[in-house]
Amino acid sequence: GVPVPPPNVIGHFHLGLAEWWYALEGDMATRIEGVGDVFAKHGDIIYSPWGAYHQTIMTGNPSTRTPAGKTGVNDSGASFSKPGAASE
Repeated sequence: GVPVPPPNVIGHFHLGLAEWWYALEGDMATRIEGVGDVFAKHGDIIYSPWGAYHQTIMTGNPSTRTPAGKTGVNDSGASFSKPGAASE
C-alpha cells in the first residue's frame, strides 16, 4: 500500500457519475470533497456522490477494491483537477 497523500491532492470527479468501492481485501482510504478522509477495511463500502472530487488510495498490502457507479445522462468518465491543484 501507499500513504495517504497530502491534503492538496484532491483527485478527480466524474460528470454524471456517483461512485462507490467495495474493499475486497486489505485497507483503503478515500478523500472525498466535503467529507474528508474515509477509511475502510475488508468488507466495507465507500461512496462518493456525483460530481464530488475524490482520491482513492490502497493502504494495505495486499489491497484490492472493486469500483461501481451509477451513470447519468452526461457521464463521460472524465477526470479533472481544480485549477492550481495537484491531480492524482
